[in-house]
Amino acid sequence: MNADPAAVDLHAMLALVAGSTIVLELPPRPVPIFSDWETERRSDDVDALILAWIASHVPGTAQRGRLH
Repeated sequence: MNADPAAVDLHAMLALVAGSTIVLELPPRPVPIFSDWETERRSDDVDALILAWIASHVPGTAQRGRLH
């Protein structure tokens, strides 16, 4: 009985990847915009913080970057 061509391709691909020198570096973890919500929500800057977060999620504002 003949082997399934897809299975042969999969095994060839797995062997190719296993012998690869490609190294994947994980991206750095994002720094949270507010690390302690219980403290931040009582601060004088909470309105600015929330407005900045909302603005970062408005379509067309990708150049500002996301805050989360």
